[in-house]
Amino acid sequence: MRLLPTIYLLFLSTVCFAQRQNVYYLKDNGKYVQSKDSADYIRVVREPDTGTVNFIVLEYYKNGKAKLKGESSTIEPLTFEGSAISYFPNGKRSAIEQFNHGIKKVSYTYYPNGKAQAVREYPDALANANRYKNFTLTTYNDTTGKALVTDGNGDFAGFEIEMNDRYAEGKIVNGKKEGAWKGSYPADKVTFVEQYHDGNLLTGTCNTEKNKKYPYHTEVALLNIGYPEGSTLDLVISSNVVPVFSGIMRAETTSSEAVTVTSRLVGVPAGTGPPSSRMNMPMGGSAPNLTNLQEHGTVVVSLTVDKNGRATDIKIKKSLNEDLDRTALKIATDGIMRKTNNTPAILLGKPIETQYTIPITF
Repeated sequence: MRLLPTIYLLFLSTVCFAQRQNVYYLKDNGKYVQSKDSADYIRVVREPDTGTVNFIVLEYYKNGKAKLKGESSTIEPLTFEGSAISYFPNGKRSAIEQFNHGIKKVSYTYYPNGKAQAVREYPDALANANRYKNFTLTTYNDTTGKALVTDGNGDFAGFEIEMNDRYAEGKIVNGKKEGAWKGSYPADKVTFVEQYHDGNLLTGTCNTEKNKKYPYHTEVALLNIGYPEGSTLDLVISSNVVPVFSGIMRAETTSSEAVTVTSRLVGVPAGTGPPSSRMNMPMGGSAPNLTNLQEHGTVVVSLTVDKNGRATDIKIKKSLNEDLDRTALKIATDGIMRKTNNTPAILLGKPIETQYTIPITF
């Protein structure tokens, strides 16, 4: 009979333990999903142990093997503190990283075969800089363990951790990229050449599989409607009935990096504004309903500019009426293509798709 109380105590302790942790299901790109079946890995955040202040963070691959072990001072979002150890699916460690209030200070990375790969240091002055250049490379070895970079100087040749599908070769001087670099994205058959000084990208040109060349001079995603800070996009519409509208363009790359550009769209009475900026807006089919065109509200348009610079997957996400929807589609597609000039976004020498959501208020 003493067995029942024992079982009850075990059950109670299990319930209490379960209440002390949060479980999340995530995709490899960091997005949360609702179920384990649709997740790429699982994150468990446990409350601090007795006498400690940091939450315990454990991540697992779907096969149950450890993916990450660390500590965080917050639950959501995570603010890593101290050491965090990451693991490859084969069980070997991939990285040991040191954090202070969520800011990475040092990282030691390894190859899947267990050999040491690199040591990167993250000075305070660079902590909030571009993640593709906010470190100094002090040590780098090839897969056999041969040292290519020591004490921050040498010749780098290999796949870059920050863009692990990007192979690159070039000089490292005082921990930073220097001079001419070249490389490729083998899976996409894209090659690139770049010039650096003290770790800063000066110029670059990528050459696609179809032999199209695109210049760039920023390591962050070069949005096809401007740089991340964005320039103002003014559109003047010429048609029989011209609504006055304004809108905000938000662009998200399909890579792990998402960048937002804010632009202003302005409609003015027909025939005004500089001739070079006028856009004729054929309504197509039957004449537009004037009452519809005078309605007020917001139409939300979504579209994608693909790797070849073409506008695809154009949709109305929020509708007002047929005439204003058609007008909004024309405004959005003409405005984007006028600004992009049929050129894709570029991320570190690689053409990428860019998704836009454009609310247009009439």
